[in-house]
Amino acid sequence: MDDMLLHLTENLICEIQSESIYKNYLKAHNALVQSADVQELIETFKQTSEKYYEAKAFGKHHPNLRMYQSAFSEAKSALYRHPIVDTFKRAEKALEDTLDEVSKRIAETVSSRVKANTKLAFLERGGSTCSSG
Repeated sequence: MDDMLLHLTENLICEIQSESIYKNYLKAHNALVQSADVQELIETFKQTSEKYYEAKAFGKHHPNLRMYQSAFSEAKSALYRHPIVDTFKRAEKALEDTLDEVSKRIAETVSSRVKANTKLAFLERGGSTCSSG
């Protein structure tokens, strides 16, 4: 990349970081990391997940598969129901959607043939905003 593109990229990064959507994400992430309750739920989820997937590898004949499956489901549900986790997931999704939209617009501006690696990539592409498009 030449210096001008690097400079423009840095400006875009700074602009995104100054937006409330990014600040909300950081706030939610910090709350997630600092919450002892959430950290305990995450640890429980990791432990039950590990046991469940180990048992699942042996198939339906593993003697504790149902017990591990139930514990895994309960741990996952408890984690995702926690209000701090819910807030974080919503903030994460909002930021991800914004970044996807930025990627899509950049790709479309460069060329209608460039595919953006986003979940929005299936959308019909518009034309380029540049005359050389």
